[in-house]
Amino acid sequence: MGRSQMPKYIFAAVLSLAACAATPQPAPEELSEPTLYDFLLGEIALQRGDVTLAAKTYLELAKHTRDPRVARRAVEVANLARLPDLAIEAAKTWLDIEPSSPQALQVTAALLIGSKRVEQAEPYLERLLAADGVNLENGFMQLSRLLAGNPDKSANLRVVRQLAAKHPKLAPAQFAIAQAALVAGDDDAALAASRSAAALRPEWEPPAVLEAQVLQKRSPAAAAERLEAFVAKNPGSREGRLNYARALVLDKRFPEARKQFEALLAANPGNTDVIYAVGLLAYQLKDYPVAEENMKRLLGLGYRDANGVRYLLGQIAEEQKAWPRAIEWYEQIVSGEHVVPARLRAAS
Repeated sequence: MGRSQMPKYIFAAVLSLAACAATPQPAPEELSEPTLYDFLLGEIALQRGDVTLAAKTYLELAKHTRDPRVARRAVEVANLARLPDLAIEAAKTWLDIEPSSPQALQVTAALLIGSKRVEQAEPYLERLLAADGVNLENGFMQLSRLLAGNPDKSANLRVVRQLAAKHPKLAPAQFAIAQAALVAGDDDAALAASRSAAALRPEWEPPAVLEAQVLQKRSPAAAAERLEAFVAKNPGSREGRLNYARALVLDKRFPEARKQFEALLAANPGNTDVIYAVGLLAYQLKDYPVAEENMKRLLGLGYRDANGVRYLLGQIAEEQKAWPRAIEWYEQIVSGEHVVPARLRAAS
């Protein structure tokens, strides 16, 4: 069996390992004497650090008891033991015990993907998308994250296409193709699929943003034009307008970008990402009073990168030749990546 550990984020995408560990285990009184012996053997092996023996014991116990809780425990312990083949076998055992469990389907598919067996995962993904209690649209929107564990991005694209083929009129299915194509480096396919998704749901932001992302590589003007058209039809779209403003910046159309950021700021006065974007753009346009005003607002709102804001405020002060104020901002930075450059600038 392979000894490479299953990436932790594979489980994180579909199943909380903490929840798995907290799954109620069969009470000893529920077990026969031989089964109880095996159960205790697995627990003792785990406590002593023999995770391989523990994983194998739990798997055999799951097959014998047909208890889904034991099967889930076997999956967790096999993953801890860095035994992906055993983890997959345990997941399939769990699924055999609970064939309608979306969680068992998710885990089985995720483990196969993490072991670079994405084609083998396809039937489980298909069953998962069709399972009771699973929102089909949300399922397609989660595919990108679930498939991230497989380095063969072309194989991922093939699988997503096959899964989406049965849902040609579902916008998230087309968008899932676009995402997979973009990651696989197939820009033409990403464009085609994003446009198909947009045609099915014109007011939906993600396809327009992804299409612009692809167009940006070819022509910043084309990306801005695509988002301009989207915002014109959907003026209330915050993400659409924000990405349109960013596209204008990349196309060096700063005055137009500023108008969009100001419109966003008026509609979202407490949104720190928008405030930062407006302040940064004002700095680039050399409108230092507006830049300083917005950066100070961020500090008052508890912005997550406060030191980055202080560093920028120092640069704004420098541009205005307000040296004492610049030094004051730099000296407030006492930790993080900006400490050294701030000290150098304060000393220069």
